[in-house]
Amino acid sequence: DDGSTDASWEMLTRLAASDSRLHIYHKENGGVSAARNMAMMYAQGEWYMFVDSDDELLPDALKSMWSAVKYTPCDMVVGNYKRMKGTGEVIHSDKYQSIEELSLDRGIDAFFHFEPDRFQGYLWNRLFRAEIIKKYNLQFNEEILYKEDGLFLIQFLLHSKSNVVTIPKEVYTYYDRIDSAMGRVRKGFEPAHITNLYARVLILKEIKQYDGKPKNIYMAKQAVNKMARILMHQMIQSRYFHPQMWWRIFITTAHAGALFTNPNK
Repeated sequence: DDGSTDASWEMLTRLAASDSRLHIYHKENGGVSAARNMAMMYAQGEWYMFVDSDDELLPDALKSMWSAVKYTPCDMVVGNYKRMKGTGEVIHSDKYQSIEELSLDRGIDAFFHFEPDRFQGYLWNRLFRAEIIKKYNLQFNEEILYKEDGLFLIQFLLHSKSNVVTIPKEVYTYYDRIDSAMGRVRKGFEPAHITNLYARVLILKEIKQYDGKPKNIYMAKQAVNKMARILMHQMIQSRYFHPQMWWRIFITTAHAGALFTNPNK
């Protein structure tokens, strides 16, 4: 419970009293990354799953994902999901048709290209092997407010070096709410959105250090470029003309070596 101001803690207390498997913790509000880091500090299980408080974990989700783990050695399992509006209208749904193994290269490629109905950079529709997180002391960057999930995911993939298994079971419903973090991104520019660019620069550095393949480095540089353009477009649309912010975007992109990238460099 990340410093909630509603009845969340009381609800959690009642649930924990009725099921000894549940362990609940309360902290001062510090953001989603701090909350996840605290949870990993106390977690004792062999697998971690990160869900958002305003979404829905579907019946038998964990059972279905665990079944894949038993029969296919891997460090990550990914299930199907659907995105819904508050009205109940389905915006998007993943459609893995069968159990499939993705190599590290395929996972990185899908992450950057956002393949339709494929891998993408979300946390909440997958299981992570705890051993990898503990061995390499992987944590969420608490200074990154946007794309912290993608940064963590890439770090996990690069340290795991194991195949990712996808399953055809729908495990999660993501609710598209206007007051959520991603809903605020779509509404217009906020200064905190620049951390999305910082996250992509850190992803580029991780790929350079732990992967080093020119193709993947190039894709990471292109992702930095793309986010810089998106931020500048949002700033224009929102009539946000603060010179220091424009300068920070340019310097960050240039420092990453992402300006005018060449796939052979």
